[in-house]
Amino acid sequence: MATTKVHFEILGKKGHNWTILGVIDQRDKAIREAENLWATGRYDGVRILKESFDRATNEFATVEIFSRGIQRKKSKYDESGSLSPCLTPDDLYAADGRRSIWDLLGNTLESWSITVTELLYNIDNFNKLDNTGTLMQNAVQRVAISIEDNSDSVQERMRKLYTVINMAVSIIKAEAANVPSLAMGRLAPLITELEDKQNKTFLLTASIVEYIAPATTIIDKFGRLIMFASSNRPVWAAEILDQMLAECLLHARLVSYLLNDEGNKDRGDYMLRLMYLQAGKIEAYYEIEEQLRLPQDTEQFDKYLGEGILPRCQKRLVEMIVAELSSTRPINTAGIVKQLEALNKIMNAAEVLITDEGIMDQIDDAIKTRSGRLINSQVIGELLYDTKNPFAQMNLLLDLEQLARGNSNKRTVANFILPILTRSNYEGIFIGMDGHPLECMKKLVSLQHRVIDSGLTEMHKRQIAEKLDSFAKTIMKNTQILKKIHQMDSSIQDKAIRILHMITDGYFTDGASKTQAEAQVKLYMKQDGFTEGLITGLDRKQQETALIDFRELLLRANLS
Repeated sequence: MATTKVHFEILGKKGHNWTILGVIDQRDKAIREAENLWATGRYDGVRILKESFDRATNEFATVEIFSRGIQRKKSKYDESGSLSPCLTPDDLYAADGRRSIWDLLGNTLESWSITVTELLYNIDNFNKLDNTGTLMQNAVQRVAISIEDNSDSVQERMRKLYTVINMAVSIIKAEAANVPSLAMGRLAPLITELEDKQNKTFLLTASIVEYIAPATTIIDKFGRLIMFASSNRPVWAAEILDQMLAECLLHARLVSYLLNDEGNKDRGDYMLRLMYLQAGKIEAYYEIEEQLRLPQDTEQFDKYLGEGILPRCQKRLVEMIVAELSSTRPINTAGIVKQLEALNKIMNAAEVLITDEGIMDQIDDAIKTRSGRLINSQVIGELLYDTKNPFAQMNLLLDLEQLARGNSNKRTVANFILPILTRSNYEGIFIGMDGHPLECMKKLVSLQHRVIDSGLTEMHKRQIAEKLDSFAKTIMKNTQILKKIHQMDSSIQDKAIRILHMITDGYFTDGASKTQAEAQVKLYMKQDGFTEGLITGLDRKQQETALIDFRELLLRANLS
């Protein structure tokens, strides 16, 4: 007799959620069905998981045997995430080039309270960097080493990079006299004046950089920039402001200021506020926190984020959320369950607030990874060690399963459940040998309902539910509860009603346990005169009530 039971689960993906579409015992049939489902075009992804259960060891195993179309979608504003070699001055000013400059020089720029744009458009900032030790040289060397090109030496690549930098500096110097003044802070007339100029983007950026230069902190600079934001700006001007504001957000103290977050140790709360801010709905989050007043800069920023005119800023805020999720810093200090609850709150908020599927996938992946770091064998083992009662252990694991994100994390939890049910020293507790067998039956029913309603795989559900039913069946055999009811000195109607109430009150698990109870009720109902016995001695109105009550009791017990 084979000891391994196998079936195949077909899952479909819409957005970032996977749903079980079918459970099939034959591999070839499952693959044909999956191919047909994928061909309909209704799903972003389709896959098949082979689920195996070894009866001899009580162990589950899962293997993916089929997948279609499940690559992560990129957000519109994704960047490469690696150091970008700048081969022309234009490369320096592109999004990847600016991000590489921050990755190389971020600590220095943060200490000077300037952005990458200010470094690229202000000759004084460049000279300051050039005159500060070996910072420039080290940055250029790191980029040269990262370039995958065996035709040149590192020194030759560095020489080419310095040539590009010098060309950019020459452009800044050559255009210095042409940069218009924003001394009065009137941006609209300046945009109109530059509209037809070929180098309008350079000139407007340089003018804004010059305007914010007197501000000594990144918070002050952000305040000056956000005043320029407007839904009426032409696209090219709006993109300049979005880029500069997003670069300001790279400075951690600015975000703390915007969120009124100084000293907050609850990172879950911090990430939630970031989530609401990037959606332009921070006011909604703070409705219940009336004592917390947000800076005026935050209110303006939130308004423009909500209008969708600052997409790079939104992308930056999401990056900060993902970075927080990926960090090793505890979300809170209240234990694993509270941390998982915080992750679920973040995910639930993301599902409501985020419409970009690429961003949604990034957050979903980060939360699943963070859940995986929390839900590991060592942590679960320690939790179970501190919880001695097997019913409490089972409920704890099902609590974790409910909070766990991702199928692999749910399987990690599930693989701890069956060993609890099969431990010989726990069997006596599961069959009520502690003196409370009927109460034990109710506990088994409650556990079984939780398992069936869980997000575990169908195979996990089936094996665990069957084991719980076997305990209930053993209790029924030991207590002879149905036999004792049958031997009671009362009518068959009273006996049937008593068993039906036990079914509706949760004494019998789905499976053999409930089947035995239902069979005994049906046996009574088949006897001649059963219906008449329900209404004997009652007047017409009482008869109608008695029959209606019995019918409703049958329905509640799922018996027709």
